[in-house]
Amino acid sequence: MMKYDPNYKKVSFSTQIEIEWKYMLSSMLRLYGFAEYEKYFHNKDYDLKYRDELMKIAEESGFMNSKTIEIYYLILKLYEGSNEISNTINNEKSDDMYNRLKDIIDMHSFSFDKSECFQLYIHLF
Repeated sequence: MMKYDPNYKKVSFSTQIEIEWKYMLSSMLRLYGFAEYEKYFHNKDYDLKYRDELMKIAEESGFMNSKTIEIYYLILKLYEGSNEISNTINNEKSDDMYNRLKDIIDMHSFSFDKSECFQLYIHLF
């Protein structure tokens, strides 16, 4: 909306701030998701010291209605579950999260370009 409204007459500042927060949050969750992917599959070592704060912001922000934020949040939660000592309860939670994530990606795959969609399915792998 801001692109077509250079004078910002149609978009309030509070809406602009919310749009920026959603963009920042989805971008950071995405980056952290790919860092977790590389840690898990390629044994890379990244210092993800803001991961917990980022997850807390996602949980408390009210932005989980954004499918991109929800998808990357769930991806990080899945990687979190894979790093814990496995037990039956964690495996059931991970299975539920995995199925929920897969369903969301399947329902909203049209919203992502092909390469992004491919990457989402790689995370599911």
